[in-house]
Amino acid sequence: MPDASAPPMNFILMHQSIVEHDAIGRDIVEMYKLLADRHRCYLFADYLIGMEGRNRLDRDAIWTLLLDPSTVIIYHHSNFWEEGEAILSRANGPIVFKYHNITPPRCFASYSDCWRACAMGREQTLRFFYKFPDAYWLTDSVFNMAELGLDIRDRMVVLPPFPTMAHGNAVLPDGPRLRHLIESRDLNILFSGRFVPNKGHKLMVQVVAEYVRRYGRAIRLFIVGKLDPVFSPYYDRIQAAIAEACVDDCICYLGSISDTELLAYYLGCDAYLSCSDHEGFCVPVAEAQYCRLPVIAKARGAVSETVGPGGLLFGDDPAPYAEALYGIRTDDGIRRTLIQAGSANYEFRFSYHLLAQSFRDEIRKATGAIL
Repeated sequence: MPDASAPPMNFILMHQSIVEHDAIGRDIVEMYKLLADRHRCYLFADYLIGMEGRNRLDRDAIWTLLLDPSTVIIYHHSNFWEEGEAILSRANGPIVFKYHNITPPRCFASYSDCWRACAMGREQTLRFFYKFPDAYWLTDSVFNMAELGLDIRDRMVVLPPFPTMAHGNAVLPDGPRLRHLIESRDLNILFSGRFVPNKGHKLMVQVVAEYVRRYGRAIRLFIVGKLDPVFSPYYDRIQAAIAEACVDDCICYLGSISDTELLAYYLGCDAYLSCSDHEGFCVPVAEAQYCRLPVIAKARGAVSETVGPGGLLFGDDPAPYAEALYGIRTDDGIRRTLIQAGSANYEFRFSYHLLAQSFRDEIRKATGAIL
């Protein structure tokens, strides 16, 4: 039993990039808050955006802290990071990996640099397993654990990430945007995620086109997410697909938007649509359920697991998605059932207090630290 009077420990939370308002950044922020009540916490990354008021380490300071055997590294792993591996190799204290998944290289077959980065990241994951046999692993989903293909159940547990729209977030929705959505006579659909090939934009376009063909043009799909210039050719192909399907007026790409705007879309839209081909968890699904927004999703990767019981999950045929969206528009019973199932799923699996207690318990098991 750990001693409650034990002195504070050092915790270094690492990821190649830490951006306060993205999914991994929010997970890191919440871990930092929980740890900082009793321990000394630090952030280290190649790229650190936001995070004001939190301790940041430079490269000289981190090497000094690593000499202390009570220094714990919580390494968020979602991409290849050469320097991160070098730092782990110098650690004298406990290592905890938080595995967020690495997209399969096949998803970026047309983008050689991205393909190579994903391949190297997956190779690095396996190397971490063998190189750090005493490390403890936290993973976003059962899917992530199974996809690794490693029998590490004795030192890996599922701990979903903290959703960004949840506890302690003082963000209020953009009032005019929310009012416009609520008053709209269209069926308003939301998707949030980076504009990258594994997110299933082409199927979303097909779903909208099928809806228009069957039920009319009173539908608007709002696509939120950052577009890296590397993926401009992919964006152009999706725009061409939109034009070919004649649904230009029904699909709106919003790019990166503020948290207040995003919350307005979560609260004001009629459904959340995910057609992603690969996800290690899919935080926006949990956020939609938190905001009582019905979710319709493709049963691929960890999405089925995240959606939970009672959700609507389909395959590659756009027709069932269109039918389900029409059901949400026309049948209050279907809408209420999806909202209730999603809300219960969030409350019993992803609520802040549940995840916070699980995090405390797992860190205690992995390091002996009291939180």
